[in-house]
Amino acid sequence: MHPSEIAANPERWALFLDVDGTILDVAATPNDVIVGVDLIECLGRLETLLSGALAFVSGRTIAVLDRLFAPLKLAAAGEHGAELRSAPGQAVFRCTTRPFDPALKAALVQLVAEHPALLLEEKPSSVVVHYRRAPELGSSVEQRIRSLLDAAGPGLGLYSGKMSWDIREGICTKGTAVRQLMAVDCFAGRTPVYLGDDLTDEDGFAEAERQGGVALAVAGEYRSPRPIAFVAPENVRDWLRQLADRQEAAA
Repeated sequence: MHPSEIAANPERWALFLDVDGTILDVAATPNDVIVGVDLIECLGRLETLLSGALAFVSGRTIAVLDRLFAPLKLAAAGEHGAELRSAPGQAVFRCTTRPFDPALKAALVQLVAEHPALLLEEKPSSVVVHYRRAPELGSSVEQRIRSLLDAAGPGLGLYSGKMSWDIREGICTKGTAVRQLMAVDCFAGRTPVYLGDDLTDEDGFAEAERQGGVALAVAGEYRSPRPIAFVAPENVRDWLRQLADRQEAAA
């Protein structure tokens, strides 16, 4: 999709953006990502262009997204759809209030303690074990976590991420997040455009297409079966900048 298609009729479109690996370059740890001031400024212009129909759809929590992109706050889905904010200034809704099993969390803490190169990321409804600094541990960590999940009983699943294993419920997805946001006034009646790079984005792609929209895949560690629209996050940032600049030039 060319930016001119959106710039010509911005009232027709809603834009959904995954964050890590899509608009931000993947870093060694989640805390090492770099968010440029120019990207924040560009996203602010796009939110105005789209009359608020712009949302982050991320594995990160909404609180972390707000911190990374401060002072900008957008409509957002966090934790792969487990939490949702329909518009800036609105309360964050959680699709599940079930606390993470403390015994399982303690076992995961112990697992990470045995391998200093691993990193544990705790979220309200999930826990992520990152192995980017030790790729050779990916398979063995998966086997260990699956054993822990078998012992913990039903309710939680194991999901592959960017050199990471995400332990969470699968009730909410990026697809359910897109569906819920598309029912909000500023998104309703528009055509969704979803940009993502990871396996969890497939749910978002599918929902956007189900609603007559467009899925734009970004090349990365995960290879989507869909055609690749962008080679890297840098290209996505350029595309977003072109979109914002074209609208200003037409104004």
